Amino acid sequence: MSEEIKITTQQHPAGDRDVPSVSVIIVSDYSSSDESGWDQLRRSLLAIKAQDFEEPAEFLLIENETCADRIPADIAELLPGLRIVGSPSVSSYTLKNEGARLAAAELLAILDADCAPAPDWLSRLVEVLRRHPDAAAVNGTVTYPGRNLLERLLGLLDRAYLNRVKTGETDSLNN
Repeated sequence: MSEEIKITTQQHPAGDRDVPSVSVIIVSDYSSSDESGWDQLRRSLLAIKAQDFEEPAEFLLIENETCADRIPADIAELLPGLRIVGSPSVSSYTLKNEGARLAAAELLAILDADCAPAPDWLSRLVEVLRRHPDAAAVNGTVTYPGRNLLERLLGLLDRAYLNRVKTGETDSLNN
């Protein structure tokens, strides 16, 4: 990691700026150690940068602190205002919870670091949540690329599981 990347573990500074309309939490739970993983993150950040959302937004990249020093220097430059957070958490679930705790906005958009959202993803999610203030969560359409049906189904099965409703912190929040 170059010195240009500032890793933080602190809460959003109070009064630092206006509270954003939405906090976008990008979760990197695969601890990229090869270039292909970092390329997926780059693709995700560029897709977030290309969003048609025109309101103030906060961008948090949550990564396990043991991997934070391996983040390539160009990552921070791809998305203006990106705050990179090193967390002691290691699982996707605990990293998402950490991002939610650190977020400044009331509305949260959570995205895995290997996903590239469509240009209207954020504006549509925010619009639906505002139209339905009683909704606790919304989810967009997820597609699993593959050369054939079997590969796409295996991709879906790899990320699907049953949720058991519990109170308190979740171990099954998925985007």
